[in-house]
Amino acid sequence: MWSNMIAPMPAVRLALAACLAVAAPMTSGGTAFAADGPEAQASAAAQPPSARSRPDFLFGQPRGFAGISAGWLRASSGGVFDVFRGFLISGVDDQGEFVPISRRAYDTALFRVAAGYSINPRVDLVFDVTPAETVVPSEYREFTEGGRPIIQSTQVWQIPLNAGVRYWLAPRGRSIGQLAWVPSTVAFHVGAGLGFRWYRLEQFGDFVREADLSIHSDRLRSEGRAFTRHVAAGVSVKISRRIFVVADARRVWSQPVAGFAHSFGDIDLGGLHMTGGIEFVF
Repeated sequence: MWSNMIAPMPAVRLALAACLAVAAPMTSGGTAFAADGPEAQASAAAQPPSARSRPDFLFGQPRGFAGISAGWLRASSGGVFDVFRGFLISGVDDQGEFVPISRRAYDTALFRVAAGYSINPRVDLVFDVTPAETVVPSEYREFTEGGRPIIQSTQVWQIPLNAGVRYWLAPRGRSIGQLAWVPSTVAFHVGAGLGFRWYRLEQFGDFVREADLSIHSDRLRSEGRAFTRHVAAGVSVKISRRIFVVADARRVWSQPVAGFAHSFGDIDLGGLHMTGGIEFVF
Protein backbone atom coordinates (compact mmCIF):
# COMPACT_ATOMS: atom_id res chain seq x y z
CA MET A 1 0.00 0.00 0.00
CA TRP A 2 2.74 2.47 0.94
CA SER A 3 4.46 1.73 -2.31
CA ASN A 4 1.28 2.60 -4.14
CA MET A 5 1.12 6.03 -2.32
CA ILE A 6 4.80 6.89 -2.79
CA ALA A 7 4.82 6.04 -6.49
CA PRO A 8 2.74 9.09 -7.57
CA MET A 9 4.98 11.61 -5.67
CA PRO A 10 7.25 12.40 -8.64
CA ALA A 11 4.17 13.18 -10.70
CA VAL A 12 2.81 15.53 -7.98
CA ARG A 13 6.15 17.33 -7.80
CA LEU A 14 6.16 17.81 -11.56
CA ALA A 15 2.63 19.24 -11.45
CA LEU A 16 3.54 21.77 -8.70
CA ALA A 17 6.63 22.86 -10.64
CA ALA A 18 4.53 23.48 -13.74
CA CYS A 19 2.01 25.59 -11.78
CA LEU A 20 4.80 27.76 -10.31
CA ALA A 21 6.32 28.24 -13.76
CA VAL A 22 2.99 29.51 -15.11
CA ALA A 23 2.21 31.74 -12.10
CA ALA A 24 5.56 33.58 -12.12
CA PRO A 25 5.09 35.40 -15.48
CA MET A 26 1.53 36.30 -14.58
CA THR A 27 2.69 37.88 -11.32
CA SER A 28 5.47 39.89 -12.96
CA GLY A 29 3.17 40.91 -15.82
CA GLY A 30 0.65 42.22 -13.31
CA THR A 31 3.34 44.28 -11.63
CA ALA A 32 4.44 45.84 -14.93
CA PHE A 33 0.83 46.70 -15.80
CA ALA A 34 0.41 48.42 -12.46
CA ALA A 35 3.49 50.56 -13.18
CA ASP A 36 1.82 51.84 -16.39
CA GLY A 37 -1.49 52.51 -14.67
CA PRO A 38 -2.86 55.45 -12.68
CA GLU A 39 0.35 55.89 -10.69
CA ALA A 40 2.40 56.51 -13.86
CA GLN A 41 -0.21 58.88 -15.26
CA ALA A 42 -0.28 60.85 -12.01
CA SER A 43 3.51 61.11 -12.09
CA ALA A 44 3.46 62.46 -15.66
CA ALA A 45 0.75 64.97 -14.77
CA ALA A 46 2.85 66.20 -11.87
CA GLN A 47 5.62 67.33 -14.27
CA PRO A 48 5.77 71.09 -14.93
CA PRO A 49 4.34 72.38 -18.24
CA SER A 50 7.85 73.24 -19.45
CA ALA A 51 8.70 69.54 -19.35
CA ARG A 52 6.05 68.83 -21.98
CA SER A 53 6.65 70.34 -25.43
CA ARG A 54 3.89 72.50 -26.97
CA PRO A 55 2.77 71.67 -30.51
CA ASP A 56 3.94 74.04 -33.22
CA PHE A 57 0.54 74.24 -34.89
CA LEU A 58 -2.98 75.58 -34.39
CA PHE A 59 -6.24 73.68 -34.45
CA GLY A 60 -7.59 75.05 -37.70
CA GLN A 61 -6.60 78.03 -39.85
CA PRO A 62 -6.87 81.35 -37.94
CA ARG A 63 -9.41 83.74 -39.45
CA GLY A 64 -8.83 87.01 -37.63
CA PHE A 65 -5.71 89.11 -37.15
CA ALA A 66 -4.69 92.40 -35.56
CA GLY A 67 -1.42 94.29 -35.49
CA ILE A 68 0.46 97.46 -34.65
CA SER A 69 3.27 99.04 -36.70
CA ALA A 70 5.44 102.13 -36.76
CA GLY A 71 7.28 103.64 -39.67
CA TRP A 72 8.06 106.62 -41.85
CA LEU A 73 6.07 108.74 -44.27
CA ARG A 74 8.00 110.08 -47.25
CA ALA A 75 5.81 112.94 -48.41
CA SER A 76 4.81 113.27 -52.04
CA SER A 77 6.97 115.55 -54.18
CA GLY A 78 3.84 117.47 -55.14
CA GLY A 79 2.81 118.03 -51.55
CA VAL A 80 3.06 120.80 -49.00
CA PHE A 81 6.62 121.69 -49.97
CA ASP A 82 5.61 122.92 -53.42
CA VAL A 83 2.98 125.18 -51.90
CA PHE A 84 5.29 126.95 -49.44
CA ARG A 85 8.72 126.79 -51.05
CA GLY A 86 8.33 130.31 -52.45
CA PHE A 87 8.48 132.13 -49.13
CA LEU A 88 9.66 129.84 -46.33
CA ILE A 89 13.34 130.01 -45.43
CA SER A 90 15.01 127.82 -42.79
CA GLY A 91 18.41 128.91 -41.45
CA VAL A 92 21.64 129.46 -43.35
CA ASP A 93 24.37 127.19 -44.61
CA ASP A 94 28.09 127.26 -43.65
CA GLN A 95 28.71 130.23 -45.96
CA GLY A 96 25.86 132.24 -44.50
CA GLU A 97 23.62 131.80 -47.56
CA PHE A 98 19.87 131.42 -47.24
CA VAL A 99 18.77 127.75 -47.28
CA PRO A 100 15.23 126.88 -48.41
CA ILE A 101 13.24 124.31 -46.48
CA SER A 102 14.22 120.87 -47.67
CA ARG A 103 11.81 118.90 -49.80
CA ARG A 104 12.06 116.19 -47.14
CA ALA A 105 11.14 118.55 -44.30
CA TYR A 106 7.55 117.27 -44.36
CA ASP A 107 8.55 113.62 -44.03
CA THR A 108 7.48 112.30 -40.65
CA ALA A 109 6.99 109.26 -38.43
CA LEU A 110 3.67 107.44 -38.51
CA PHE A 111 1.83 104.81 -36.50
CA ARG A 112 -0.58 102.15 -37.82
CA VAL A 113 -3.20 99.98 -36.15
CA ALA A 114 -4.64 97.24 -38.39
CA ALA A 115 -7.15 94.41 -38.14
CA GLY A 116 -8.83 92.10 -40.60
CA TYR A 117 -10.33 88.80 -41.62
CA SER A 118 -9.08 85.97 -43.84
CA ILE A 119 -11.54 85.09 -46.59
CA ASN A 120 -9.46 82.07 -47.65
CA PRO A 121 -5.83 80.91 -47.22
CA ARG A 122 -4.58 83.54 -49.69
CA VAL A 123 -6.91 86.54 -49.41
CA ASP A 124 -7.38 88.87 -46.42
CA LEU A 125 -9.61 91.87 -45.86
CA VAL A 126 -7.59 94.56 -44.06
CA PHE A 127 -8.73 97.70 -42.22
CA ASP A 128 -6.32 100.20 -40.70
CA VAL A 129 -5.89 103.70 -39.34
CA THR A 130 -2.57 105.54 -39.82
CA PRO A 131 -2.35 108.93 -38.10
CA ALA A 132 0.59 111.24 -38.87
CA GLU A 133 1.60 114.78 -37.98
CA THR A 134 4.32 117.10 -39.28
CA VAL A 135 5.43 120.42 -37.76
CA VAL A 136 7.99 122.51 -39.67
CA PRO A 137 9.36 125.81 -38.23
CA SER A 138 10.60 128.39 -40.71
CA GLU A 139 11.70 132.00 -41.06
CA TYR A 140 11.78 134.67 -43.76
CA ARG A 141 14.86 136.88 -43.59
CA GLU A 142 14.00 139.45 -46.23
CA PHE A 143 11.59 140.99 -43.76
CA THR A 144 12.38 141.62 -40.11
CA GLU A 145 10.58 142.79 -37.04
CA GLY A 146 12.60 144.35 -34.23
CA GLY A 147 15.76 143.35 -36.06
CA ARG A 148 14.76 139.68 -36.20
CA PRO A 149 13.50 137.64 -39.17
CA ILE A 150 9.79 136.94 -39.20
CA ILE A 151 8.99 133.33 -38.29
CA GLN A 152 6.24 130.86 -39.07
CA SER A 153 5.33 127.30 -38.15
CA THR A 154 3.50 124.94 -40.51
CA GLN A 155 1.58 121.90 -39.24
CA VAL A 156 0.14 119.09 -41.36
CA TRP A 157 -2.13 116.67 -39.47
CA GLN A 158 -4.05 113.76 -40.98
CA ILE A 159 -5.93 110.62 -39.91
CA PRO A 160 -6.51 108.17 -42.79
CA LEU A 161 -8.95 105.25 -42.55
CA ASN A 162 -8.17 102.56 -45.13
CA ALA A 163 -9.79 99.36 -46.36
CA GLY A 164 -8.10 96.93 -48.72
CA VAL A 165 -7.35 93.42 -49.87
CA ARG A 166 -4.11 91.56 -49.12
CA TYR A 167 -3.13 88.67 -51.40
CA TRP A 168 -0.50 86.15 -50.25
CA LEU A 169 1.82 84.97 -53.02
CA ALA A 170 2.00 81.67 -51.12
CA PRO A 171 -0.33 80.65 -48.25
CA ARG A 172 0.65 81.96 -44.84
CA GLY A 173 0.38 78.40 -43.51
CA ARG A 174 -0.74 74.93 -44.51
CA SER A 175 -3.37 72.57 -43.18
CA ILE A 176 -2.46 69.05 -42.10
CA GLY A 177 -5.46 66.78 -42.00
CA GLN A 178 -8.75 68.34 -40.96
CA LEU A 179 -7.59 70.04 -37.75
CA ALA A 180 -3.91 71.09 -37.64
CA TRP A 181 -2.66 74.33 -39.28
CA VAL A 182 1.10 74.98 -39.44
CA PRO A 183 2.25 78.59 -40.11
CA SER A 184 4.89 79.22 -42.78
CA THR A 185 8.20 80.69 -41.66
CA VAL A 186 8.16 83.45 -44.31
CA ALA A 187 5.33 84.64 -46.56
CA PHE A 188 5.05 87.55 -49.02
CA HIS A 189 1.99 89.56 -50.00
CA VAL A 190 0.76 92.32 -52.28
CA GLY A 191 -2.33 94.43 -51.85
CA ALA A 192 -4.45 97.41 -52.83
CA GLY A 193 -7.15 99.51 -51.25
CA LEU A 194 -9.06 102.75 -50.83
CA GLY A 195 -9.09 105.25 -48.02
CA PHE A 196 -10.74 108.30 -46.55
CA ARG A 197 -8.83 110.82 -44.47
CA TRP A 198 -9.42 113.86 -42.34
CA TYR A 199 -6.73 116.52 -42.60
CA ARG A 200 -5.86 119.86 -41.11
CA LEU A 201 -3.27 122.21 -42.57
CA GLU A 202 -2.31 125.09 -40.32
CA GLN A 203 0.27 127.87 -40.42
CA PHE A 204 0.78 130.51 -37.76
CA GLY A 205 3.35 133.23 -37.19
CA ASP A 206 4.34 136.52 -38.85
CA PHE A 207 3.18 137.50 -42.32
CA VAL A 208 3.64 140.47 -44.69
CA ARG A 209 0.68 142.37 -46.12
CA GLU A 210 1.06 142.84 -49.84
CA ALA A 211 -0.59 146.26 -49.81
CA ASP A 212 1.86 148.11 -47.58
CA LEU A 213 4.48 145.42 -46.70
CA SER A 214 3.57 145.75 -43.02
CA ILE A 215 4.11 142.74 -40.76
CA HIS A 216 1.26 141.17 -38.83
CA SER A 217 0.64 137.94 -36.92
CA ASP A 218 -1.96 135.50 -38.16
CA ARG A 219 -3.11 131.89 -38.10
CA LEU A 220 -4.15 130.26 -41.37
CA ARG A 221 -6.06 126.98 -41.42
CA SER A 222 -7.46 124.62 -44.02
CA GLU A 223 -9.21 121.36 -43.06
CA GLY A 224 -11.52 118.83 -44.62
CA ARG A 225 -11.69 115.32 -46.06
CA ALA A 226 -10.05 113.60 -49.01
CA PHE A 227 -10.21 110.21 -50.70
CA THR A 228 -7.08 108.11 -51.24
CA ARG A 229 -6.01 104.91 -52.94
CA HIS A 230 -2.94 102.75 -52.42
CA VAL A 231 -0.96 99.72 -53.50
CA ALA A 232 1.27 97.76 -51.13
CA ALA A 233 3.74 94.90 -50.81
CA GLY A 234 5.19 93.25 -47.73
CA VAL A 235 6.49 90.23 -45.87
CA SER A 236 5.47 88.26 -42.78
CA VAL A 237 7.98 86.29 -40.65
CA LYS A 238 6.82 83.76 -38.05
CA ILE A 239 7.90 84.30 -34.43
CA SER A 240 5.53 81.77 -32.85
CA ARG A 241 2.29 80.01 -33.73
CA ARG A 242 0.27 83.22 -33.35
CA ILE A 243 2.81 86.05 -33.59
CA PHE A 244 4.42 87.39 -36.77
CA VAL A 245 6.81 90.22 -37.58
CA VAL A 246 5.45 92.17 -40.56
CA ALA A 247 6.98 94.80 -42.85
CA ASP A 248 5.08 96.78 -45.44
CA ALA A 249 5.69 99.43 -48.13
CA ARG A 250 2.66 101.35 -49.37
CA ARG A 251 2.36 103.99 -52.10
CA VAL A 252 -0.53 106.34 -51.41
CA TRP A 253 -2.21 108.74 -53.84
CA SER A 254 -4.49 111.40 -52.41
CA GLN A 255 -7.28 113.49 -53.85
CA PRO A 256 -5.91 117.07 -54.08
CA VAL A 257 -7.03 119.28 -51.21
CA ALA A 258 -7.30 123.08 -51.10
CA GLY A 259 -4.65 125.22 -49.46
CA PHE A 260 -5.39 128.14 -47.16
CA ALA A 261 -8.52 129.94 -48.30
CA HIS A 262 -7.92 128.51 -51.80
CA SER A 263 -5.04 130.96 -52.19
CA PHE A 264 -2.08 128.59 -52.23
CA GLY A 265 -3.22 126.04 -54.75
CA ASP A 266 -3.98 122.33 -54.29
CA ILE A 267 -2.00 120.10 -51.95
CA ASP A 268 -1.17 116.40 -52.38
CA LEU A 269 -1.26 114.48 -49.07
CA GLY A 270 0.01 111.25 -50.61
CA GLY A 271 3.43 109.66 -50.35
CA LEU A 272 5.31 106.49 -49.53
CA HIS A 273 4.56 104.71 -46.22
CA MET A 274 7.16 102.25 -44.88
CA THR A 275 6.22 100.38 -41.68
CA GLY A 276 7.24 97.41 -39.55
CA GLY A 277 5.60 95.82 -36.53
CA ILE A 278 3.87 92.83 -34.93
CA GLU A 279 0.74 90.98 -36.04
CA PHE A 280 -1.31 88.46 -34.01
CA VAL A 281 -3.55 85.79 -35.55
CA PHE A 282 -6.53 84.21 -33.84
